[in-house]
Amino acid sequence: MNEVIREANEHDADRLTAYLIDLAAQPDSMLHLQTGALANAQDQAAAWIQGDGLLLVVETQGEIVGLLRGQGSDEVWTRHAVTFSLSLRKDVRDTGIGAECIRRGLEWARSRSYVRRVQLEVLTDQEETIRLYERLGFETEGWRLRAYYVNQRYVDTYLMAQQIA
Repeated sequence: MNEVIREANEHDADRLTAYLIDLAAQPDSMLHLQTGALANAQDQAAAWIQGDGLLLVVETQGEIVGLLRGQGSDEVWTRHAVTFSLSLRKDVRDTGIGAECIRRGLEWARSRSYVRRVQLEVLTDQEETIRLYERLGFETEGWRLRAYYVNQRYVDTYLMAQQIA
């Protein structure tokens, strides 16, 4: 496959909506859409595209197959921190595209004078993903026991972060 990573724009709304619906349908997905999933996904896609954070899409053959979202806050006490959320369709995982998304996200964060911290959350059983984040400079700061209820079981997460100079 020949993936392209780029910032999302308003022309991506329909394809991003389709990606979010597909992602929410995956049994191990952390994304849950409420009843009325199509409208919910459309609203979510539009809000992310119009937001002032980062939204990178991974595209192959005209289809969105992944995304990296970087979301900050307008609050004075948390404005310096950006939270990353990465998702990739299973067939593009383990190809290096996730690492490249994170690298580009870190470049974006470093270009913002107010950002001093990039943080993320990862399931404790995603060992390869944890190693990837560590290779990219993230450190584990803590964990949340029974943080989410997915597939009729509770799952724990690690809190990881990288300080931006």
